[in-house]
Amino acid sequence: MWRLLSGLLLVALLIAGLWLEERLQPAITPPMEVERLPDFTMEEAVLVVMDRQGRPDWRVTTPRLIHDPLRRQATLETPLLELLSREGPPWRITAGRGVVHDRADRIDLRGAVTLRREAAGGVRPMRIATRDVTVLPQRRLARSDAPTRIQSLRERLEGVGLEVDANRRRITLRHEVRGTHEP
Repeated sequence: MWRLLSGLLLVALLIAGLWLEERLQPAITPPMEVERLPDFTMEEAVLVVMDRQGRPDWRVTTPRLIHDPLRRQATLETPLLELLSREGPPWRITAGRGVVHDRADRIDLRGAVTLRREAAGGVRPMRIATRDVTVLPQRRLARSDAPTRIQSLRERLEGVGLEVDANRRRITLRHEVRGTHEP
């Protein structure tokens, strides 16, 4: 009997000790979220990427660039992206904001986006209005899934989904295409 009472007393003390320890410990708070700060910010930034021969290939101009080291990307305010060419006029692409990804192999332009090419050497001027464009600058490609309007001299086209291949001088509207040509 003595052993049973000793065992019950020991179990009661153990339970009381655990309860007391839990009550006296400060509440564990979850770790605070660390504010993500940029590692650098640039004002009136001009970034020029060179080709293998050391010539300017493409350029981004922005009033403000903010680099996020955790996401490995740079945010651009009202960027102007220029896809330069030795064979013809450059494509100039403007947007409300943009993101250059880690290796600068992809640029996402958000909001209203305008792509322009001036006339030169047998190339007609062109203006394209769309939204949310992904640019692969090394491949000289621009793509959007949004409704698009194209205007060039007397031609007007509308459609949904766009691909501009500046290397091949090809512009593709994927579907729901309508157009007019004024004589």
